[in-house]
Amino acid sequence: MSHKATLAALFIQLYRDFPLLTHPNALIQAICAFDETLSVWRYRHASMTMRMIGSRIGTGGSSGFHYLAHTALKQRVFGDITSLSGMLIPRRIIPTLPESIAQRLKFSFENE
Repeated sequence: MSHKATLAALFIQLYRDFPLLTHPNALIQAICAFDETLSVWRYRHASMTMRMIGSRIGTGGSSGFHYLAHTALKQRVFGDITSLSGMLIPRRIIPTLPESIAQRLKFSFENE
């Protein structure tokens, strides 16, 4: 992701309690869940490979189980998004948004 996109995603996660950020935050969480599910699938594929062929050479001359297990641990489709949680600050010290920005993140009927 670009620097601007990373900052935007961090902003969404930090201020996710504002009504207009709940759906974007849900999308970020869904992307993280998809990435986790894919990693679990890759690991299970590696385990099945170990049961079927042991430590023999795999398809295409790869090292079989060892290659697949390494791939499951290292390759993430959305690694930049799943690593955002390491950049978050504790919720108790999140800065208060300026009122002009906070008003824009509420539902329109709340601003009246």
